[in-house]
Amino acid sequence: MATEENLNYCLGLKPIGLHFSGHGFENNQLAFSKDRGAWERDKHKGDFLMFEQENGASKNMYSSLLKEILGKYDCKAIKFVIIASCYSLCFGQIFSQAGVDHVICIDKGKEIDDKAALTFSRAFYKALYTSGRTICEAYEMAKEAVKRESPIASKKFKKLPEECKHCNSTQEL
Repeated sequence: MATEENLNYCLGLKPIGLHFSGHGFENNQLAFSKDRGAWERDKHKGDFLMFEQENGASKNMYSSLLKEILGKYDCKAIKFVIIASCYSLCFGQIFSQAGVDHVICIDKGKEIDDKAALTFSRAFYKALYTSGRTICEAYEMAKEAVKRESPIASKKFKKLPEECKHCNSTQEL
């Protein structure tokens, strides 16, 4: 379950990778159509990921909260983060700025459907853990797998930084 508490717990374990698969939203009136008060309160906070609270209620994870959480940990040991949700570029940039070697997210202003996200994830992890590929190679192979099903969807995936300084010819995980 994607909760703030679980994110803190996972980061405390010093993982080599993190994967968030969930909903992301552009911060606009449509996203808050059922709660005008929340729109007035949060309209300046930017796009958000939909996390949960322990009671099952939703919680908007804004960039300011993610920066605060990541500031408590040394993220340089994390080799990769995947944010498989719409409108996730700003969150990818935060992880990248925190020192994560490779961040995969969805480009600014773009939505991704569940099928494309699932195809990408399956191909990425298969390439990474069963084919001895680097993270960058696994990323390219996963984009190709999505491209075979949806050329448009494959263009929505972004890798940060775009130019990799971390991959080499040996497996890094």
